[in-house]
Amino acid sequence: MRATFKVRREKGNVAITFGLMLAVVFGFMGLSLDLAQTYEMKTELQNAADAAALAGAKALNGTLVGINAAVSNAKSAASSNKFKYSTPVTLQDANISFGDDPDTTNWKTVAQAQSSPAGLLFIKVDTGSKTQDIVNFMKVAAVARGDGSTTAPTTYGSAVAGRFSLGISPIAVCALDPANKYGKVSHSAAGIPDELSEFGYRRGLTYDLVNLNPLGASANKYLLNPVDIPTGASDNNCNPSNGSTTTALPYICSGTASIITTLPGYVFANTGFQSSLNAEFNSRFLDPKTNKASCTTPPDANIREYTANKTGQGFPSQWMTPAPANQGVSLVQSGNGQNKITLPFTPPAASASNWGVLWSYSPAVQWAATPPSGGYTPYTTPDWSKLYPSTAAPQVQALPAYPTSTTFSDPPSPYNQSSGSQFFSQGSGSRDRRVLNVALADCSTYQSNGKCSTLKIMGIGRFFMPVQANIPSNLYVEFAGLVPDNELTTDIKLYH
Repeated sequence: MRATFKVRREKGNVAITFGLMLAVVFGFMGLSLDLAQTYEMKTELQNAADAAALAGAKALNGTLVGINAAVSNAKSAASSNKFKYSTPVTLQDANISFGDDPDTTNWKTVAQAQSSPAGLLFIKVDTGSKTQDIVNFMKVAAVARGDGSTTAPTTYGSAVAGRFSLGISPIAVCALDPANKYGKVSHSAAGIPDELSEFGYRRGLTYDLVNLNPLGASANKYLLNPVDIPTGASDNNCNPSNGSTTTALPYICSGTASIITTLPGYVFANTGFQSSLNAEFNSRFLDPKTNKASCTTPPDANIREYTANKTGQGFPSQWMTPAPANQGVSLVQSGNGQNKITLPFTPPAASASNWGVLWSYSPAVQWAATPPSGGYTPYTTPDWSKLYPSTAAPQVQALPAYPTSTTFSDPPSPYNQSSGSQFFSQGSGSRDRRVLNVALADCSTYQSNGKCSTLKIMGIGRFFMPVQANIPSNLYVEFAGLVPDNELTTDIKLYH
């Protein structure tokens, strides 16, 4: 009897254990199916977000019309996608935001973007949290537990897409030598290699864009239409108001405009360079001389000014001698007085005071027929007196204080220092905010098409602002080389 009772008791234990294990297995099966369905819905919502972001980004051009079209396109693209196999994805304005960078933390609502659309070339789409129904046997399990309910998991899709184009300030100046993208300045008599010039500009020299006027006194300092893109020299299909100073201001502030995609290319031009532009140019400095107005873009990471005729710590007198009496190179009219450039056009160097601040951002480089894969070979400071001679003694020479190392990969320069007080002063923005990407025009191609005049752009020059602008008197910038053509793109890129 005892043996029989023991067997029956063990059989009961097995049944209980099996039942418990079955419940666990049943639960894991339900969880697996639930997670699979949630993952599937996540994929559906992500696909909808991707499609909506790409559709919206194609319409963005920095205008109110572009913002409105982007919102409409995004909603339409999302609704053509479904989740849970049959439910269309519906977007509200709250699911859409805009920014000037794919990694920005300052995304703007649709309403904010509509009121200030300039520079907003990226769209962020969030499908919003969607609930995944729990499979039926999970609900049965919940009832069996006695709580009678389940917590439904949620998931969503999110994507960022944008017109990742080069940031171009909506201004143009004349290419000094438009026929020679990679020219050379001979220094054979001085015993050093030839120097590179790019469309007539020499790296490391300071130029005054306001007075960069080889076409004569009647030449214009061009503001560009930052919105409309001409198809050719005779195109007059532009909105004239988009070429106004008022329209250009936020683009000058941000330093962005998606108007040049291929080189050579054409732009719509306008005249301007008014004193009202100072606030937008000088927003790159921590303490601008003029009110920053509506420009809210942060200043440069290094906001120390490199003023030519000041002495003391941090100024060019610390790394060059003699310090030039004038901030920038003095350019004079070249040609026959009939708006014809005699080329190559090079700045005069009658005395050391004619040279601007040298190498505050980057050094001069040696000539090569095409850009070397490893970058151009820079000169060293012992070459200064040969690179920048003058008829009046003494010649411009470098002092030992010029930086010889930097934490950045760029050649050493005062601006590239990231600490210390001699050449660096901490800003709250990002590096290279003081770099202006300026269109270099073949000014002989200027064509007036009513209110939609065009210019042929040969290249994009990088110009560094060592000091704040004082328009209409001056806008001093140091040439830092051409922007590579392959950086000019309007490809729509997707980010997650």
